[in-house]
Amino acid sequence: MRKFILPLQNKLANKAVPQIGFVYSERKTFMLITIEIPEELDQKMSSVTQELNLSKVALIRLALEKFLSSHDEPEPYPYSKVKDFIGVGNSGIPDLGTNHEKHLAQLWRRK
Repeated sequence: MRKFILPLQNKLANKAVPQIGFVYSERKTFMLITIEIPEELDQKMSSVTQELNLSKVALIRLALEKFLSSHDEPEPYPYSKVKDFIGVGNSGIPDLGTNHEKHLAQLWRRK
């Protein structure tokens, strides 16, 4: 396991990272965090930081920000995911919602 200590200074302050399209625009105070990672992850991280010309600290921050930004909004209710499909089709069977098991059994018997 390798340990990395994320420093309190922001090395990317006021500098753009064009490969990622990310900009730190102001100096901030940072918390000091120590993480332990497997050797394999450290090797992958080293190759990516060299390829993108970033420090490991900057890469870890970018990864955290991307991960956390995907968790900002709460998961929508199931209805909101399917509301555009409700009522679109018509089976012609008026009691399909109530007796769907019966209708499916009849369909399978025909085949």
